[in-house]
Amino acid sequence: MVLDDEPQGALGWDGHLLLLHRTEPERKTLLVAWIRHGLVQGEKVIYGQVEVSLPPDIAETLTEQGIDVSAALDDGQLSIESPQDLGRPGRTREIIEQALAEGYRAARISVDPPLVGDFLDGAQADLENMLDDHCRHYPFSALCQYRANILDASVLEIAVKLHAGEIRAAHLITGMDADRMVVAGELDVTNDTLLTLLLKVVSASAPERLVVNLSSVNFMGVAAARALVEGTADFRDAGGRVMLRAPTGDTEWFLRVLGIDEIEHFELSGAA
Repeated sequence: MVLDDEPQGALGWDGHLLLLHRTEPERKTLLVAWIRHGLVQGEKVIYGQVEVSLPPDIAETLTEQGIDVSAALDDGQLSIESPQDLGRPGRTREIIEQALAEGYRAARISVDPPLVGDFLDGAQADLENMLDDHCRHYPFSALCQYRANILDASVLEIAVKLHAGEIRAAHLITGMDADRMVVAGELDVTNDTLLTLLLKVVSASAPERLVVNLSSVNFMGVAAARALVEGTADFRDAGGRVMLRAPTGDTEWFLRVLGIDEIEHFELSGAA
């Protein structure tokens, strides 16, 4: 599952997003959707990589989706910069201010995935905090890419916290809409560990009630249902209540068959 080209409430392509991928095809499919959204919306798109030209397969896919890649590169709406240049102090703000001065409605930046060591030494965390600050104060979006299969649990938890639960993955998409956690996709054994972690992170800062909107979940397996329970266990043990809101018919039936609605401090609601 991949997001459509246009935003869907809290689950669009804007803001400070965490792209988690296990394979290159997964990464490039999500990256193309993010780039295309920015170009269609009239934003300046900066991509950071060592190579000086856009990867041919990404350019080809964008072309297939109706983007004139050559024109976007020629007029500067889409540009490639080295990670070293993008990492210069103040460079991100320069890009944003220049994009607005040139008449673009916003700017967006993504960079090739870092090595896990870059994250652990603190430099990447500092960069993430800077990007988050710019996303909150400017018309700016950042897509931060990490290889989920090489991150240990502690590093993955840091990444999720730094992005406030805004995850874009092949089959699991999450975000925050006011005080609600919105979950979309196909939830099964391939992403139950990530879902558990997300729920732990989000519920740790939730008030007395955590609302989880399931209206865009089109499949849920036993492992994902277990994640709902395990990921909110500490929150519920402390007296918090979890509302699973607007599950589809099949999902609601499945949750009731498993007895999720009978677990203390859980409730199902049909209202969106």
